[in-house]
Amino acid sequence: MCKVNTDEQQDLAVKYGIRSIPTIIFMKDGEIVDQMVGAASKQALADKINSLL
Repeated sequence: MCKVNTDEQQDLAVKYGIRSIPTIIFMKDGEIVDQMVGAASKQALADKINSLL
């Protein structure tokens, strides 16, 4: 898990199509498998992570 400042790393924001903050991108083996955009509850985040495990 990492946090990226999209103002400082604009190339990453463009590469991954980030248009809204917060955006959480879930990756496996270097490929995007899912993403969440906008604020989410702890439970929603936990449910998403569990569904991807």
